[in-house]
Amino acid sequence: MTRRGFTLIELMVTISIFVFMTALVLARYNSYNSGILLTNTAYDIALVIRQAQTYGVSVMTTSASSPNFSYPYGVEFRMNTSYFPLFIDTNSDGVYDVVGDGSVTTYHLQQNALISNICIGNGSSCDSSSAGTVDITFKRPDPSAIIIAPNLNKTTTYNFVRLTIISGDKTSCRNIIVRQSGQISVESDTTCYTGSTSSTTY
Repeated sequence: MTRRGFTLIELMVTISIFVFMTALVLARYNSYNSGILLTNTAYDIALVIRQAQTYGVSVMTTSASSPNFSYPYGVEFRMNTSYFPLFIDTNSDGVYDVVGDGSVTTYHLQQNALISNICIGNGSSCDSSSAGTVDITFKRPDPSAIIIAPNLNKTTTYNFVRLTIISGDKTSCRNIIVRQSGQISVESDTTCYTGSTSSTTY
């Protein structure tokens, strides 16, 4: 009676296919997980901008003993950083002054995410991607955003800013859009804007 079974070659081929499929699933999972975490980070940033808007136009005061509701509140973003401050604009110039203005708190991006690009414009899209820094403030009673790129001109305001954040492994990116009207949105894109001619897609 002849007994049939797997040969060594057949067993090695089967194991190789199994290992390949497992590695492929794990790679896809890590990429998917990175994208989900980056989306959460983008929404966190949008919520902080909304928080600055709420503070600026409604209820936040600088001191309980001597309430003052007239100061604008804002956030400042810098390219190639993983943090940003929520601040009180005590001189109402729309720009974060480290010495003069008060810092409410500093937020750090999760999962090694980075602000990879800041793009500003006077229309409904970007005119210039050379803004290394942007300040977005809100002043009572107007909910509109005051958008200034202090490294370009401290007195010029813009209608549009797109913040691009990129994941630590540079496989995913998300865009946070802020318009002068006060609208804040989070968008996914197939292009990660890095401020140079090169880009990373996911």
